[in-house]
Amino acid sequence: MKVTLSNGLTILIKWYHNNPLSKKLRSSDLKFGTICKIFKEESGKAINELELLNNGKSFLHDKDLNMFNKKKGRLISLKRALYTYSPENGNYKGFMFSKEDRKLIWDAYNNL
Repeated sequence: MKVTLSNGLTILIKWYHNNPLSKKLRSSDLKFGTICKIFKEESGKAINELELLNNGKSFLHDKDLNMFNKKKGRLISLKRALYTYSPENGNYKGFMFSKEDRKLIWDAYNNL
C-alpha cells in the first residue's frame, strides 16, 4: 500500500504473515502472526533496498493458533507501526506521524 503524506513523502506499507496452519513460512521475522513494515518509498529501488522507517507486530498465543485472522493481524500491526517504540523503557512514546498523515494512512487502509 502506497501513501503520499502531507509533506510529499511517499511511504510503502507492507504486511508479512506467518500462518502456523499453513505449510509456507512467509516471514522469518515472526513466529506466529503478522508484521507491518513502513518503508520510505524511492523509485527504482527494490523492497529490500528501501529505508525501513518503522514496524509493528501482532502475535498469536500458542493456544490461539487455530484462530489466525489475516485482517485482524494487519489492523493490529499497522496500529503498532504508527507509534514510535522506545526500547530503553520498553513502551511506546508517541505517534510517528502527524494526525493528518495518520488519517491519510487509515483512509488508504480502509480502501484496500
